[in-house]
Amino acid sequence: MTMASRLVLTVCIVVSASALSNARTDQLKPDHQRHSARTLLLVVTSQGAAARERKIGIGIPKHLPLKFEIRNLNSDRWVFDLEIDVTNTSTKPIYYLDFFITMPGYKSKITGNKLGFWFSYGRIELVDFAEPLLPDDVPIAPGEKHTFKIRETLAKGWEEQSKREGRPEPQVLDLQFQSLNFGDGTGFVSTAGQPVNVHRKSGGAGAANQSARPPNPTTQLPNSFTGNALAGKFF
Repeated sequence: MTMASRLVLTVCIVVSASALSNARTDQLKPDHQRHSARTLLLVVTSQGAAARERKIGIGIPKHLPLKFEIRNLNSDRWVFDLEIDVTNTSTKPIYYLDFFITMPGYKSKITGNKLGFWFSYGRIELVDFAEPLLPDDVPIAPGEKHTFKIRETLAKGWEEQSKREGRPEPQVLDLQFQSLNFGDGTGFVSTAGQPVNVHRKSGGAGAANQSARPPNPTTQLPNSFTGNALAGKFF
C-alpha cells in the first residue's frame, strides 16, 4: 500500500470567537457588503498511533466560486510533493487566480521576515481588472480543475535554507485567497473576497480596487511561468 493510499483526509469547520463576532457584525451590513469568510481546517493523518499530523487552514470566503483540495500534505518532503487542486465552480472562465501559503511563527533568521509561497495562474498583468485579454490567455474553464505545485527549485531552496538554519518543518500552514479575475472586468480581491466590477462607477455598491497585488516578497528565490501557472513563488 502506498503512502498516499494510507492518508486519511478529515475536514473540520473551525469557528473562532472573533469569527462569530464578525458574523454578528456582518448581519448588520447591507447585502452587498456581506463577505464573511469560511475557514476550513484540513487535517491529514497517517494511519498509525504515532503518526505526525500537519494541518492547513484554508481561508476562502464562502461566496467565491472555488473548490480547494489538498494532497500529500503529510509527506515527509511535503514541499516537493504538495498538490493543491482548485476547481472553478462558477459559470464563467477564470483567467487569473492567486493565493498564498504562510507558516505561522516561521521567520527567516537572516531577514526576520515571514516565510511562505505565492501561487498564481494566468498572465500577471491580469491583476489589473481593466487589462484586456490576449489570444494566448487560456482560462480555467467552468468545472475545470487546475493543480498547483511548488516548483522544484523553490522546494530545494526551502529545504536547503531549513537545514542551514536548523529549522524544523512546519506542522501548521495557512492558505489565503488573494484575487480572481474572470477576464470581463469582474472578479474578487483581498482575503475577504471583495467583488470587483470595473464597469460600475467608482464608489458604487460592491465596487473594489481594480487591481490586486501579491504579498510583498521578503525572501527572493528565482521563479518563472510554466505554461500559465506561476508555481509557488517563495517569499
